[in-house]
Amino acid sequence: MIPGLLQTEAYARAVHVLARHMTEPAGVDRKVSVRMRRQQRLTAEQDSLEFHAVISEAALRRIADTDLAEEQLRHLLAMAERPNVSVRVLPFRTGLHESMSGSFVLLDFAPEVSLPVAFQEYAVGGHLVDDQDVVAELSTLFDHLGRQSLDDEEAARLIANMLKRTR
Repeated sequence: MIPGLLQTEAYARAVHVLARHMTEPAGVDRKVSVRMRRQQRLTAEQDSLEFHAVISEAALRRIADTDLAEEQLRHLLAMAERPNVSVRVLPFRTGLHESMSGSFVLLDFAPEVSLPVAFQEYAVGGHLVDDQDVVAELSTLFDHLGRQSLDDEEAARLIANMLKRTR
């Protein structure tokens, strides 16, 4: 999946509609609205969040032939241009990798606020991880995935090439 903080409203809506086992139809608008509000932290003029994403090429290819493709790919490119956002792509050529079992998010805070935590996602939800040994393992895994990924410029070229094919 495209990370929530990088999703367009249409993509987020499609994800929530398809995940009907997690979101009642009446709750879709609220969940999409919350996701869009969270994204504002990336574009805030002051205290914007720093965000580093590693997106599987599969997530990009999965939308390539849909009505969502052009808007979502343009949005990824625009966000990747921001100085506080890094978008990397884990290419198919990597083959099997250490994070095949599911996605996760690492959250770092100022020391006076909280220790780092992680959020692991799965088909019917997710859970926060505050065990510092597990968070450290996930951080090491994220670094490894980042080294296997296309760098920001290569990822942007891949996304731009996919965008050209949507027209």
